[in-house]
Amino acid sequence: MAFLAFLLGALALWMAREQWESYEHDAEHGGYWDGGDAVETAGLLSLEEIVRRLELPAKSRILEVERELESGRMYYEIEFLLPDGRIEEVMVDPRTAEVVKREREEGED
Repeated sequence: MAFLAFLLGALALWMAREQWESYEHDAEHGGYWDGGDAVETAGLLSLEEIVRRLELPAKSRILEVERELESGRMYYEIEFLLPDGRIEEVMVDPRTAEVVKREREEGED
């Protein structure tokens, strides 16, 4: 069981590294393509800076980060696990780190 947990953890880290490298490459080249639409990425905060500005509670874990295009603007959807076991998802403006939408998933009792 511990080996499976280790394997899944290693896979998650590898996937996160791939996403991070893709993000950094896109930022260096001024944009990326999303479904055929060019999205301007100049002036975006780094993902690391955005997460820092979110001021997540201690021992929170980021589960997933996705780029979303809404009304012609790019946002990050960041899903994280809170210390009490609840999952929260926020939509963040990558230029200001402002949370524009917040959703909490209530656990089953």
